[in-house]
Amino acid sequence: MRGRNLRFFVVGLLLIMFIGVTSAYACDVRLVTACQTSPMDNIVMKLSDISNAHGEIYSESNYDYALCCDFTGSYNCGTNKVLGLSGTSNAHAEAPGESTYTTNVCYDALECTDLGSCNAEYPIEMLSLSDTVDAHLAQFNDYNVKICCKLEPNLYWADEAEYTITTPQGWPTLPHTYKMIVENSGLPEGPADFEVYEDDGLIGDDNIRVGPKTISGTVDANGRAVATWEVTYADLSSASGPVDEERDEENTEFEFYFKVGTGESNFLLFTYELGLCDAITECGDYTQAMCVPDLCEKSGTGTTCQKDFCTCEWDASCEQVGHDFPNPDNNLCVRCIDNVLGDWSDMLGGITNEYCDTSSSCLGAGGTPLSNSVSCTTD
Repeated sequence: MRGRNLRFFVVGLLLIMFIGVTSAYACDVRLVTACQTSPMDNIVMKLSDISNAHGEIYSESNYDYALCCDFTGSYNCGTNKVLGLSGTSNAHAEAPGESTYTTNVCYDALECTDLGSCNAEYPIEMLSLSDTVDAHLAQFNDYNVKICCKLEPNLYWADEAEYTITTPQGWPTLPHTYKMIVENSGLPEGPADFEVYEDDGLIGDDNIRVGPKTISGTVDANGRAVATWEVTYADLSSASGPVDEERDEENTEFEFYFKVGTGESNFLLFTYELGLCDAITECGDYTQAMCVPDLCEKSGTGTTCQKDFCTCEWDASCEQVGHDFPNPDNNLCVRCIDNVLGDWSDMLGGITNEYCDTSSSCLGAGGTPLSNSVSCTTD
């Protein structure tokens, strides 16, 4: 399961043409007024002219020209330096690998370098410099020092609110929902297939959601797509392998990852007792310790399982279905004749839905038999 800690994949298949390298993204130097129409409406920085120019950061407003791109991004700096400037305006420039200047132009998740011409590894043509430091700036073809960048897909797992997941997921209730997100996909707008795998190291990975089970997402104009995966017990069973290489006496550990386009995500670490449902053939087989909404997906086999509430169900005659009767300690849920659900606190409060037929085996506070409310008739 833990055979790989890091995965490296090629960003995509890029066509090398006689005139240069084809990129999924485009940037160029143009008038600021021409940087206001989608998709080339994202300003990275500004220039005093189209060639032999000084530069300034994107938020200044002294110049009429700008380096514009057809993809959105933030200006927060990390490893995404496009070039350096000697100041915030009226500045000379340096190549991204230099460190003479302290004002950096940064954009999105770009990784940039200076080359004689852009190549398959760094295919995005940005602009050109008259030298690697203390340089004037120009459109891409004017000077010999070319600033070339790449923008790799960013794939990650998230919860239902789309917050990034950074910790192992231990013992979630099944089915459990996760989001798969890709940014900077390089894919055209429209449908995109998300494939889910489980890592087994050298023995080969398990196909969890591939082929007809592939999960669909939609790529937006910014190259971002989101797909939703509802993890089921069947998914975990598919990941177990014929020799149960993940199973031990205590629990099971899974390492899920997904692919979309040419990108591959990090691992979603998932712990679950794989054999938990081995002895469950219908809802009546659930034990109190397993009292979660149809954990083993047995709805429709024998007793109907309640998938939208907090526990195993009870029948209309207060007969036990796999766990103890409700009491203040376990706070289990019960089902009355008309399928209205309530819990122990509802019983004590006497608010609608009292829940059970009158029966000596179904007692309320002080041993008083519980009877149906107006919402729970005995018809």
